[in-house]
Amino acid sequence: ALFREMDDKWGLMEVLQVVAGMASADREHAMMSARITGVADALAEQIGLISPPGSRDEVECGFTKIRALVGEEAFTEARAAGRALTIEEAVILALAVTSSSAVPVAVSNCGTLALHGLTPRELEVLRLLADGRSDREIAATLGIGYRTVTTYVRNILDTFNVSSRTAAATLAVRRGLV
Repeated sequence: ALFREMDDKWGLMEVLQVVAGMASADREHAMMSARITGVADALAEQIGLISPPGSRDEVECGFTKIRALVGEEAFTEARAAGRALTIEEAVILALAVTSSSAVPVAVSNCGTLALHGLTPRELEVLRLLADGRSDREIAATLGIGYRTVTTYVRNILDTFNVSSRTAAATLAVRRGLV
């Protein structure tokens, strides 16, 4: 809701991608995920983004899991229906997904469960970053310097080939790292 109020389409798109990944573990939720994916696609086009932030392979992996649950035709139709949703309707759908205690969280099985190019310490920093902690809070939690944390965060962004903390957290969720 905050991204909507701020008219932050990039942030909203990233949040919708995370929610889509959360909702792809069974058929009913996979249909919601496909609709949410359609909304994220439309937002990406509006802001001129060619492909979503992070690894295109991770996005395609999510699509493959959804297609396996619902079938190609249903996926395509639900995704197209999502593209037609207004931002307000998309937010309502995403809130319904995230507020449902019955939503199973999909575990990524795309690629390895390795650290995806991160050191163990960078992985610790990434998990705290994804939890919404500031660099100063991460430094205090891990007992390391603030500048050290900023270096780790920069390395994480470079490793994931993303430009924001939100994008790194989104990719970490998709990869099952957090």
